[in-house]
Amino acid sequence: MDSICVALKSLQDNSPQYIQYILAIIALLSVIVGPYVSYRIALRTVKSQTEITERQIATQINLAEYEIKAKVLSGNRQEWINTLRNTISEYQSIIHSIAMIIITANMEGVKIGQDYFAQSKEASLRKYKIRLLINSTEEDHKKIIEIIDKIDKEVLYNQSHNITLINSLQIDLTEISQKVLKREWERVKQVE
Repeated sequence: MDSICVALKSLQDNSPQYIQYILAIIALLSVIVGPYVSYRIALRTVKSQTEITERQIATQINLAEYEIKAKVLSGNRQEWINTLRNTISEYQSIIHSIAMIIITANMEGVKIGQDYFAQSKEASLRKYKIRLLINSTEEDHKKIIEIIDKIDKEVLYNQSHNITLINSLQIDLTEISQKVLKREWERVKQVE
């Protein structure tokens, strides 16, 4: 017990020096620990901000890729619609010319001439182009081909050349083509 009292007395006597040591140690620790803690906090903040930035960049890249794909798809689909529309209208025009050739030949009582065969060749070219342009798995697309085949059969292979039937089939072809083209146009507008 005496030794404790002596130790306390010596602490009391040396307290200003002891306090100075403690203050010096605290100051030293604050100089070392303060920046270290700030450094660790800054590191976490930078890491967190980097992760957020990387996620934002990835999201922006995904959005940009989607927009590019959508624009390319939309542009390609629009080009396809225009090509199909033009090819069908050319086919219709050629068939109309063939019908006029047939009517004129019948009225004049003459044989069908070279014009008929040249126009028939052009009609066949358009027919096969249409076949390549459409999707043969869709019902209304199949209907377009069925109508074109009926027109083709009547114009090229049937000797009687029923003009009324040809005109009726052309009307049917126009109607079904308009439905297909309108539906495809709606798809283009949805993508945009």
